[in-house]
Amino acid sequence: MTDTSRRPIRAVIFAMDGVFCAAQGQPRPTVGAVEFITWCRQLGLKIAIVTSADLVRTQDDLRQINLPPEMFDAIVTSPDTDQNKPAPDMFLQAARRMGVDPAHCLAVEDTPDGIQAAKSAGCKCLALTTSFTEAELLAAGAAWTSPHLAAVPEGILEIE
Repeated sequence: MTDTSRRPIRAVIFAMDGVFCAAQGQPRPTVGAVEFITWCRQLGLKIAIVTSADLVRTQDDLRQINLPPEMFDAIVTSPDTDQNKPAPDMFLQAARRMGVDPAHCLAVEDTPDGIQAAKSAGCKCLALTTSFTEAELLAAGAAWTSPHLAAVPEGILEIE
């Protein structure tokens, strides 16, 4: 029997709020975001952003936190899909654009609706406890929680 709980991660899909947060109206990277994204790249993983913002704003926000939009394999914005979270459309579109089965994607989210969307798409989910409690995020279906991206659980990006 195949152990599907240890499926290899081939891509990471970040909710925009998982990558940056506003500080007095200005975007700034979430703790550990730049290092975590760099680590994903070093491991050869594909990376994507999903957001309800439009593409121009998303690209501007990424540039302001020194993450060039070109470093992402896919950026999926609200106009790219028929339905927003909690529907899985954004995560399915990101996986499709990267050419990766959603079952091999780790979603980084911070809301119950986002977790529901990622889970419905077939992704495993790391939830950041920046807006909701650990209990709320686990109840929504997160596989792991972390206060920020500098403290992700060990082994979360196990790849074959």
